[in-house]
Amino acid sequence: MSLKYTTFVKLGFNKNLSKLDLSSLLEKIEVGKVSYVEWKDHIFLDIDKPIFNKFTQKLPHTGSIVKVGKISLEKTYTPDTNMVDLFAKHIFQCIQNLKIDMNKQIKFSLNIQTNSKDTTAKIGSQLRSAIKKLAHDYQFKVKMLSSKRITMELSPYEYHKNNMNKRGIELNCFVIKSKIYFGFTLWVTNPFIDIEDDEKRPIRLFTHGLSFKMTRTLINIAKIPKNGWLLDPFAGTGTILQCGLRQSVNVAGIDNDPKCVRASKENLKDFCKNASIIKKKELKWNIYKYDSRQLNQIIKTEIDAVITEPYLGPFLKQLPDLEEGKETMKRLEKLYTKVLINCKKLLKKEGKVVIIFPSYNYSKDIILTPNISKIEKLSGLTSMKQSKYFNVFLPFDIGRKHNVISRKLVVFINSF
Repeated sequence: MSLKYTTFVKLGFNKNLSKLDLSSLLEKIEVGKVSYVEWKDHIFLDIDKPIFNKFTQKLPHTGSIVKVGKISLEKTYTPDTNMVDLFAKHIFQCIQNLKIDMNKQIKFSLNIQTNSKDTTAKIGSQLRSAIKKLAHDYQFKVKMLSSKRITMELSPYEYHKNNMNKRGIELNCFVIKSKIYFGFTLWVTNPFIDIEDDEKRPIRLFTHGLSFKMTRTLINIAKIPKNGWLLDPFAGTGTILQCGLRQSVNVAGIDNDPKCVRASKENLKDFCKNASIIKKKELKWNIYKYDSRQLNQIIKTEIDAVITEPYLGPFLKQLPDLEEGKETMKRLEKLYTKVLINCKKLLKKEGKVVIIFPSYNYSKDIILTPNISKIEKLSGLTSMKQSKYFNVFLPFDIGRKHNVISRKLVVFINSF
């Protein structure tokens, strides 16, 4: 790394999805030019303080970013470097920045990432010595979460289960070539909020709907303005709509299945009843039982974005034979084209359609998916080819490889 970096971002399992999520967030806060380096599953960014404050405020709206932290120390590193005193100084700064109460026990976790076990052990020893020195000088108690291991990066579950956002510090140390980057974790996605939101819903249909984490990512990619309108033409149980309301967006949903319409309505009613933000902002929502191919007959409002996981074809335990798979994709292609033609009529200029397409992967050479180029041409929409930052090329797979049906993320833009 030749530049000074102030921030690190931990990417999720699907790096393309995380980078697109991050790129969309940076675009939304109008960050301008971005200086960055990608290393393993992290991205290091140079962000000034005013932009960083906007950045951290928007992080809860993302779904595929795992962690964000501050880099407080960048230094040339050699194996004989003794950094105990320097570590102690910066750890004390971490305690002050995070406003940790030194009258109570402070939890510490050490995340040390190097390419050498010896280097990891040496830095781990020096970090522990620095923490011990500080505890002695300032008379506070310490609990090491990684007491039996040199290094232990906390998962989001571990981080929030141990209440680290209030009572602890995860120290991060990255040794890259001849440089050492040291800092602390500032924000971690909270899976317990998603679990609570899901379990609170009156109706859950396990064959319908995306995860809240994925949904937040899709909404972030769409970059819907505050009090704008989001349309989901295949609403399912209303997960996308619920996440839209949470982010101060008006929502409309359509589904032809009465079971799904009832589920969406019950879930949104319950969410609005218990969410003070909805009452304060007086956001609007509507669910319609209707054929999405004729949605412009009931939706008259201009839409800022369409976000949906549409009908992906019949439920399958194994891939159909090739000819049957081709027929399924042709039917889905016709369905999606008709829906998107009508979506374009409602979409504002530069509005996005963020949609998930199915993919049947028979082999490396035989992959069946709806014809994106054909849909693009017939609908009049323009498919997004690349993210603004981080060189993410679309479409890309978002499903796990072992799934029978893979899924591709496709983004269209109403560019004219």
